[in-house]
Amino acid sequence: MARRIVRSIIQITVLVVLFLLAIAGLDARYRVLPNSLHNHLPAPHWHHSGYVITDLTYQTCGRIQLLSSCTLGGDWHQIEKDVHLGEAMFSQGYLHVKRQKEEDFNGKQGDLMIADVWVGKSAPEDTEDHDGGKWEARPGGIWIKRTHKLLEDGVTAVDLLYGPDAVEVRPKWKILGALSEGSEVKLTIRKGQPDEPHKPELRISSTGTFKIIQIADLHLSTGPGLCREPWPPESAKGCEADTRTLEYIDRVLELERPHLAVLTGDQVNGETAPDAQTAIFKYAEILIKHKIPYACIFGNHDDEGNLSRQQMMHILERLPYSLSQEGPALGAEIKDNKGRPLPEGGVGNYLIEVLAHEGSHSAMSLYFFDTHSRSLNEKIAKGYDWVKESQINWYRGEAERLKVQHDKYPYMHFNLAFIHIPLPEYKDKENYFFGSWREGVTAPNYNTHLADALGTHGISVVTAGHDHANEYCMLQDIKKHDMWMCFGGGAGFGGYGGYGGYQRRVRMFEIKPAARSITTWKRVEGNVDEILEEQTLVMSGKAVGLD
Repeated sequence: MARRIVRSIIQITVLVVLFLLAIAGLDARYRVLPNSLHNHLPAPHWHHSGYVITDLTYQTCGRIQLLSSCTLGGDWHQIEKDVHLGEAMFSQGYLHVKRQKEEDFNGKQGDLMIADVWVGKSAPEDTEDHDGGKWEARPGGIWIKRTHKLLEDGVTAVDLLYGPDAVEVRPKWKILGALSEGSEVKLTIRKGQPDEPHKPELRISSTGTFKIIQIADLHLSTGPGLCREPWPPESAKGCEADTRTLEYIDRVLELERPHLAVLTGDQVNGETAPDAQTAIFKYAEILIKHKIPYACIFGNHDDEGNLSRQQMMHILERLPYSLSQEGPALGAEIKDNKGRPLPEGGVGNYLIEVLAHEGSHSAMSLYFFDTHSRSLNEKIAKGYDWVKESQINWYRGEAERLKVQHDKYPYMHFNLAFIHIPLPEYKDKENYFFGSWREGVTAPNYNTHLADALGTHGISVVTAGHDHANEYCMLQDIKKHDMWMCFGGGAGFGGYGGYGGYQRRVRMFEIKPAARSITTWKRVEGNVDEILEEQTLVMSGKAVGLD
């Protein structure tokens, strides 16, 4: 008798648990429970406190807003991107959305969310039915379908990208097509709530090597862009800068298969990139396709478009395979050349550790610095800005904090640094160098002696961009430090070339901690299959090149 009672209790308990799980599953997708109960249930991975889009429309207005306005009242939120990118003489146009928190959504009380979006002259012919929803027309060739259900894959965000070569790289986002307004303006939507982007862990490979590609000065545009001074000159006709640049980079990545890509500034050519996000996605797409982790710093042109350094870094931090970081806020808050606030030390001062092939020990430290743009204080020096004391103090603190741990590594622990604008020490022609020095070094005219700090704390190589046609490696005064200072060479056709037939190029570094060596070489666009100027920088832990 007792056994029968126990068995009955177990069966009833199992049925109750299954029933509750079923209710919880239905509520997660369709909100069948009242808020008082729903809010106490554990949320599945996609069902957290985010927003859903409940309506979408397009509003056009005059640039002089006397007779018309681009803002809508009520619960409408404007997507802060003019469809015409400010280039139309008399008009502007903006998307507007209504949104609602998931936790407040209640279809039984009449709430609607957008289940799907379409762009075209007419609604699509489909059979999918979202709770009886019908396609609703909106201006700009936009169609939406709404439902009273809270869908896992409902529309949760809306954006615009620009140009015939626009790509989407954010997880769960999809480009739908070009609006009827503007020129090659692509509507893109996200379905479902965002996941955490994939951030690979960097390790020395099983062969004991770690390969870095330095990609400097891509100078990408919104749209394909025009080639500047391509080589050979006869290739200029019909040359699309971004298309040619990215095809070249794609080929190098296939050949080299690096473990990390470092983009050392001027990825975006601000003057020709009124939507910097579109340009960012183009270089991110090619790296994500090859599953190559990448880290970025900014140059003097990246923030000349519509986005500040902070805004661009916030985009990068949320992309797959991107290891880019905003870094700490160093120094007092100042204003950039466009009056936007930023820390004195800039954006993108950070450290990445590369781990040993096995275990948790660091094998290599990579330091990234914001070298800023034009001088913000011409009373001290005109020309380009300089690395600030707050940045140097941050670097010293990090290097000293990690030194004891790094000294325990059984092989040589290497340290490398990446900058955009070269340091004043790059100008010293008394130093030994190899590679081409074609143009004047456009370093700051005020020296805060970052080079000395780097050398004192064990940096083996610091490498810069900025001067496109310079591509040498220089050994700093051997009496002071055992440090190489390299240029990557310009990679992008949207930036200047010239200088007697300069060919776009990238620089490779191969680090072998066990062999205590660093080797570098280049790949040139005109003959990408050939390794150019291979040189050992460090052998047996010491800089080489003076013999």
